[in-house]
Amino acid sequence: MAFERAVVIGASVAGLLASAALAERFGRVTIVERDELPTEPEPRRGVPQGAQVHALLAIGIRSMNELVPGFVDDLVAAGAEPIDQGNDIPIYNPTGWIARGKSEAQVVAVRRPVLEHVLRSRVTALPNVEIIAGTATGLLATDDKRRVTGVALKRSATDELFADLVVDASGRASRSTRWVEDLGYPQVGERQLNIGIGYATAVVNLPEDALPDGVRGILGPPSPALPRGCAVMACGSGQYQLAALSMGGEEIPTEREAYLRYLESGPTPLVGQIARK
Repeated sequence: MAFERAVVIGASVAGLLASAALAERFGRVTIVERDELPTEPEPRRGVPQGAQVHALLAIGIRSMNELVPGFVDDLVAAGAEPIDQGNDIPIYNPTGWIARGKSEAQVVAVRRPVLEHVLRSRVTALPNVEIIAGTATGLLATDDKRRVTGVALKRSATDELFADLVVDASGRASRSTRWVEDLGYPQVGERQLNIGIGYATAVVNLPEDALPDGVRGILGPPSPALPRGCAVMACGSGQYQLAALSMGGEEIPTEREAYLRYLESGPTPLVGQIARK
């Protein structure tokens, strides 16, 4: 059974993948995005962690390729780094170095702007998917409020967009729980758990010999015994991301020299030493 239209709120990674899936069952998929989307792989306001390196895990790679065939090949062609997580990333934990070896734990390391740009290009190339500018302000519904019929918009070419299905992929800016309340339904329960995890990152260029042969990164995760952690990881196009990690509320400095000393004080000093190269 084919439906006429689906509306997806947000051109995020979740929104784009949802649109690719919906395009198989809906005659038209309309993505509503409030940001002005860049034409090149650049950070945007609606993605607060947009500069971070993203590691697509094996199951994510398989799922994305099923929805968008050839997507990961396009990522690699755009500069993403294929990594064997079991072999290419030495990990130092409280008991020492974890044994390394060839594995099936394949990941792809890529910066978020490149990930979004490649995915957006592939999904919007589908003949029945479109992105329109606008901000969703609420849900449209039948008179008895039992069925959602679309979304209300502002800063768009239309004030109302009717649909058979509405998907909210707007992330942490989502207002869907409030919109459901506006339809007369009970407040949605919410629980929070503060896990006390923090990190501060920097994307850098390193000398070609900064890491040993066959190594694409190093990870020293924090632990209760040492709440400081450190990491360096290839993130595509010849660049690396440094990461100072913390747990239990350990504060991470942002001044350059103090940041480097923090990296050196992690489980292994190697990350700090590499960062100074």
